[in-house]
Amino acid sequence: MPLLLCWVSASSLAKEQIAVDAIEAKLFYQYSGRFSSAIRSTDFLNNVFVGEYIIEGDTKAEPADTVLIDVAVPMPPGKDAFGEVELLITDLKTKRTLARMQHDIGKFSEAGVSHVAFLFPFGCTGVRLEARAKTAGIPAYSASKWMSLPFGCGE
Repeated sequence: MPLLLCWVSASSLAKEQIAVDAIEAKLFYQYSGRFSSAIRSTDFLNNVFVGEYIIEGDTKAEPADTVLIDVAVPMPPGKDAFGEVELLITDLKTKRTLARMQHDIGKFSEAGVSHVAFLFPFGCTGVRLEARAKTAGIPAYSASKWMSLPFGCGE
């Protein structure tokens, strides 16, 4: 009987398609282990050493070579679903795929949002982040959301 209840619960959760609402990226600072504020498309990423960045204007900035990518997935409040997020990272210039990552979606908050986190070690190339989601039991992914991060190295 418990197995049947689990099957019924899982199938009832799988009926609503989930989709990505937002993507946010933050630098992971190497000295303190804290995160920068969210990177905006208007931010100037100042190269400290090859592949280590700070956000110009952040007076507490430290070198960083890893970015935290937060993908927000909403559901109507009080609902839940099983599913996954796929993140595709491509080189802005060559369009070459640098990484393709998937992660299961966790629990949804009371407000109906689940945050899925990815860490990516960046280098001297600008990247495009593209995320999409799907509900377990539904074969197709949702429409994707994307953002670009203008990494680059100079002297």
